[in-house]
Amino acid sequence: MRRPAREVFVVASASARERWVALACSFAIAATYVLIAGLDGALGVPRNDDWGYYRTAFDALHQGWFAPDPFTRTMLVGQILLAQPVIAVFGASIVPLQLFGAVFSAIGLWACYLVVRHFLEVRWAVFSVACLALGPIYGSLGPTFMSDGPSFALQALTLLAGLRALTARRRPLAWLAASLTLALAAFSVREYAVASAIAVLACFLLSRRLLQRNPTPGPEAVRVRRERIGAVGMGLVWLLCAGALYVWRAQLSGPGAAPDLHWTAPAHNTVRVVFTCALLVAPAVMLFWRWPHTPWTWRRWVALAVALVLVVPRAVFSPNPILTGNYVSASGAYPQTLYGGQPALIARPVWVAILVLTSAATLTVVAGILEAVLAWVVRRTQGRTNRPGRPAPTAPAIPTTTPTTPTASVDPEAKQPAYALWVREPALVLALAYSAATLVTVLGVSLLVPWVGDRYLFPVVPYLAAAVVWLARRTMPTRMPRSSHVVGALGLVGLAVLGAFQVDAAATFDGAKWQMGQALTRAGHQPQTVDAGLEWFGYHQPTAILNHFAPYRGHAFWVGLFDNARVCVQVTRAAPSRTRATAPLPLMSLRAEGLLGSRFLLDARPAHLRC
Repeated sequence: MRRPAREVFVVASASARERWVALACSFAIAATYVLIAGLDGALGVPRNDDWGYYRTAFDALHQGWFAPDPFTRTMLVGQILLAQPVIAVFGASIVPLQLFGAVFSAIGLWACYLVVRHFLEVRWAVFSVACLALGPIYGSLGPTFMSDGPSFALQALTLLAGLRALTARRRPLAWLAASLTLALAAFSVREYAVASAIAVLACFLLSRRLLQRNPTPGPEAVRVRRERIGAVGMGLVWLLCAGALYVWRAQLSGPGAAPDLHWTAPAHNTVRVVFTCALLVAPAVMLFWRWPHTPWTWRRWVALAVALVLVVPRAVFSPNPILTGNYVSASGAYPQTLYGGQPALIARPVWVAILVLTSAATLTVVAGILEAVLAWVVRRTQGRTNRPGRPAPTAPAIPTTTPTTPTASVDPEAKQPAYALWVREPALVLALAYSAATLVTVLGVSLLVPWVGDRYLFPVVPYLAAAVVWLARRTMPTRMPRSSHVVGALGLVGLAVLGAFQVDAAATFDGAKWQMGQALTRAGHQPQTVDAGLEWFGYHQPTAILNHFAPYRGHAFWVGLFDNARVCVQVTRAAPSRTRATAPLPLMSLRAEGLLGSRFLLDARPAHLRC
């Protein structure tokens, strides 16, 4: 007997030619950032925390096993394994590993595009991914050996395979197994990647539950039930593997003190995370600039009033920064990697304007979310007040699909269930589920480590931007006006200008620190006695990193990571507008200027820690 056809929701995906073009564009963007790093002197230079990753990778090359230091808290084991062919060919060299990171960053950008392309047209998918590619974080993380790039790529591939599992007509469990395998690989690089596995499993189980609500008799119902059972079994196996890997990895760092719980940190960080995400997706939010010109309801007034109460006091009166910092700051990316003051790179009026626009974007996002929640509550309340026997209110009509939106093999005249729209947009649901799981994971970890960096948030930027674009296009009463296109494009240009400046400044700063260390070494100082920043000092220490923190007064925290560390020369940062050095006069000074006008002035002065 012929099996009945399953009602599978067919997702409109990119053509083969479009996929190749997207891949070429992704690698072109990554190559551009590699070129910027090279012109600014940051190629062949450890950047930020990856100095410890290089030490671990090169130790694995010489010793033959994975032995991370206590300072490296990320999983990293998967990244070291993936980089083994590169290390085997090129040896203990930094540049090949930076190119390794750039390749993964390009693959991640490509996979993100393919995911959001399932529910957006080509131009809007490009627009959403550009919010990440042209922003201030991606370009600085790409040409490095940081774990963010490989983890980002593997998570994006996890979502892509998970989307195939949600929509496949045949062997969806095979695609689910492939997705969870990629998620485990991403988890072995960076533990925050657990969010991708949670999102894929949750969406797959939800989709099978929705299929069971309208079961098809015969083999189809049995097949759906088997898929649910198989998904639960795979989830348990994944949890056991990830748990075992995490326990094994934790033991390699050696015993440590029990971490303190910071109960208020998630609440404080939530506010800063919302502001930071609003800045990173601001071009998409600006598509709503005509929102005040649409009909106002009591729900909108209430949502706006609550949003004003929540956002304005935090933006105006809070003594703490509204952004998480790390890469996006007035002083540039990672300014704390050099001891001493951190002069501002961006003029105060410009930075204030950025914060004002960030606050406006945050206000729009919060008000929009509150209005949507109120609308949902009203619909639910009205639905529950219908008495038995009274005809139920007619469900809102679902718009006619286009070639770029998911279509379903269902009768268009049939009554659509309340969840039909969600099932028809599996990629959107998966993107939102992943974004929510990632943000919850980041905020949950802040219970143990109260500091949250903006680089933890960059994997969700294209998905959040795509969701905002989808909502903007859907809520427009008619075709999106040209003025919205212009405003959104201007927002993207502004974000790209900020991103280009920050990326160039970060590469210039990292290159200048390394050049100062090299110049002092040529002048006769031993490299391990020169504190030319976190990367230089940590990379050149001959001893192992301690399992405890022993700070020294008058020196940076990284000096206390090593036993009996010596500091004979200390490099600090001065205001580039300085015309005359103050006493004591520096042993050496270095001026560096980026391609886009960022300027740095570094001074080297004598220090006397065990010298």
